[in-house]
Amino acid sequence: MFEIVKVSPFYRNTPKTISQLFKRSCPLFANDSKFFTFHTLIIYLFNKTNYFKPMNKLQKTIMGHEVGLFPMWFMRQAGRYLPEYMEVKNNSKGFMHMALTPEIAKTITLQPVERFPDLDAAIIFSDILVIPWAMGQPLTFDPGPKLGELDPQIWNTDIDVIKEKLKPVYQAIEKVRMKLDSQKSLIGFAGAPWTILRYMMSGPKNNPNPKYDITYTIKPSDIDQFDAIFRLDKLIKLIIMHLSEQVKAGCDVVQLFDSWAGELGENFIIDWCYNPIAKIVEEFKKLHPNVPIIGFPKGIGKDVKEFCHWTGIDCVSISPEVDPKWAVKHIPQYAIQGGMDPEILTKDPSVAKIDIIRKALYYIRQFEKHPYVFNLGSGILKTTDPKSLGVLIDVVKQNREFIRKRKLEAKRKRRRKMIHSNLLGLNQWNFIKMKLDGNETPWFRSSSAEPVANFNDPKKPYAEGFAHLIYSKDKGSVSNLFDITLPILLQALDRQNLILKDLYRIRVGMFTRVPEEIIHPAHRDNPETCPQPHTVGIYYPTHSDGDTIIYNETTDSDNYTIKEKCTPTGNVWFNFDGKYYHSSSAPQKHDTRIAITYNYLAEKDNLF
Repeated sequence: MFEIVKVSPFYRNTPKTISQLFKRSCPLFANDSKFFTFHTLIIYLFNKTNYFKPMNKLQKTIMGHEVGLFPMWFMRQAGRYLPEYMEVKNNSKGFMHMALTPEIAKTITLQPVERFPDLDAAIIFSDILVIPWAMGQPLTFDPGPKLGELDPQIWNTDIDVIKEKLKPVYQAIEKVRMKLDSQKSLIGFAGAPWTILRYMMSGPKNNPNPKYDITYTIKPSDIDQFDAIFRLDKLIKLIIMHLSEQVKAGCDVVQLFDSWAGELGENFIIDWCYNPIAKIVEEFKKLHPNVPIIGFPKGIGKDVKEFCHWTGIDCVSISPEVDPKWAVKHIPQYAIQGGMDPEILTKDPSVAKIDIIRKALYYIRQFEKHPYVFNLGSGILKTTDPKSLGVLIDVVKQNREFIRKRKLEAKRKRRRKMIHSNLLGLNQWNFIKMKLDGNETPWFRSSSAEPVANFNDPKKPYAEGFAHLIYSKDKGSVSNLFDITLPILLQALDRQNLILKDLYRIRVGMFTRVPEEIIHPAHRDNPETCPQPHTVGIYYPTHSDGDTIIYNETTDSDNYTIKEKCTPTGNVWFNFDGKYYHSSSAPQKHDTRIAITYNYLAEKDNLF
């Protein structure tokens, strides 16, 4: 019997620790050296524990672009509007004491999730100004944040010193992740470079303005351009480090707050907002390619469209001034978050209940067919009544449940879906294309890639191409492509509410363009390596032509009749019962046709 053991996310990617867990939980399987590899371990854990489920609602929405899930969380959801927060605060030594004491930060982070169990994420209790504080600039809260005098020498502070000072934040994340439901996301965050720089240069001794006022301080035009470039570049490195350390500690989503982006204007927004965030996204994705990044350029209105295209963010959080109808129409490729005015929650719930319901339903209707994260257009205000927030959460919960049931009913009324479009999020899809169709990994030139051309037998014409084995049950992983192709299968199964029971083979094939149509002979996969029953799944990373053809026949025949066809459209998953004979045709319009083929056995996920 498998023993469920909760593993600290800090060690989630450490083979030695997971291996020890595996051997302890399933000794018979673990002691068989033929099967005990890190890869078979991951497959096993993915399907035996809740903790290793592929993606939760928030990740599915942002990276998987699934619609109708409406995951919920709220900026500043742990804060002054909650009586339990004020109780902790009144017994503490102030904000920084709470944020830098891991046990207290854990308690505060979990308070809104415990009060509102339908929230789908917790966001770590911290502040965007912990970076300048760790650099050496004094920081106090009275009650809002106030940074002290900016000593130019702090720009030379070693990054390891800063990381060490921020260690309590990462320790708090580890504690929260251990306590938080595994199906809920834990969100880490940081301020964007311009917003942090603006706060750092506020105050009478740090900028030309005579009076310290957090709402009216230094402007971009007041800062020397060369000095600004140096300081922004320094902050970029620190922000990447801070986000990365939060992920290592257990966060599975991060958000960048550019709270003052709206005041930059067209003369500064590219150099001070778009470019710095684009650099952060690029470098962060090299370290954590599968961790979603949400960007919140507050107050830039319809420039969010340009912001998305320029930065490559996974999800954009919109301000109240952005009309949801406009956002759906003009930002179709990106997940969207927020937008609802938080002021509506500050009214007496007995009076404002109808307005809250009406406004929430408006956002749900507009985003029903778009990947959307339900949030507000800014943080929860301190005058918010928790009962009003409860009304909002109940409305979203009831409607997303109604949408889910409606989808399930539609599935029952039609035959089981074989073709699934837009399987992966944009960043995942681009990464797969780069690995399989780019110059980075020329797998088809490797020694293990076998030519599949067969021009000598006129009865079995093949287009020229290559087949490359990635995984087989008897050999295990035999290619470095395994780590990037296995998640595709898991995501496809997750979309169909299935879990992987057994994996027989993964291979990738490529056929090149031919002058005339060639349909490869009908066949079934070798029963010795792929025993029945099993399912065949095919993922197409790129657009091409040359259909995959499924026949009605389950035995060899001289006259096959077509059951189903699938044209290789990029980012599409196609699966069918392995008992049917099938074939494919070679491309005539595109240079290549690439397909990743999986032979596996799956079963219904009873936890769904």
